Amino acid sequence: MGNVLSIGRINNLILNDEYKKLSIDKSNDIYADKILLENFNIDNLESLDYSDFEGANIIHDLNLPIEGINKKFNTILDFGTSEHIFNIIQNLTNIAKLCEINGNIIHSLPANNNCGHGFWQFSPELFFNLYQKKNGFDKTAIYLVNLHDKKNWYEINRQNAGERLELNSSEPLYIFVKTKKIDEANFNNIHQSDYEFQWQKKTL
Repeated sequence: MGNVLSIGRINNLILNDEYKKLSIDKSNDIYADKILLENFNIDNLESLDYSDFEGANIIHDLNLPIEGINKKFNTILDFGTSEHIFNIIQNLTNIAKLCEINGNIIHSLPANNNCGHGFWQFSPELFFNLYQKKNGFDKTAIYLVNLHDKKNWYEINRQNAGERLELNSSEPLYIFVKTKKIDEANFNNIHQSDYEFQWQKKTL
């Protein structure tokens, strides 16, 4: 994972009976920094937030363009921050800019039945269209996880051309996304895929 940036501090949400299952040492720390550093191939871990109220070392409002931050990171971890950022397009642009070429971006965000948790809930359609080769990304993988059944992860395949990917649930779902940045990110021409299909006047 190399040089890692966490968008917001990552809380330690591991339950006492889960440490043994994960084969890691128990920690009473509020934040997961020590767990990440001890169990993953991380050379350096930094965090970015709007303020230093949780001890982030890089302070920036992600509603605004990145300025004055010249660092690039091998891995960006967005574990529950983007849903709280109003200017979501600028936020995702900032995350992409902070990731180096051949680096990875990983999101863990609300997908369904978390209404009111933040400003946004996220669909696979967004990330399939955002993180594709023409926009500077590759090897995008997307999963949905039922928060009441964390043992089973459901990999989402991209829908057929012209179709719409609609998913419903009676339980809260989180979306997990991993993508590799292969070129400078280009977010200037993002459209919902089924509309693009119609605009190009293709037939099924």
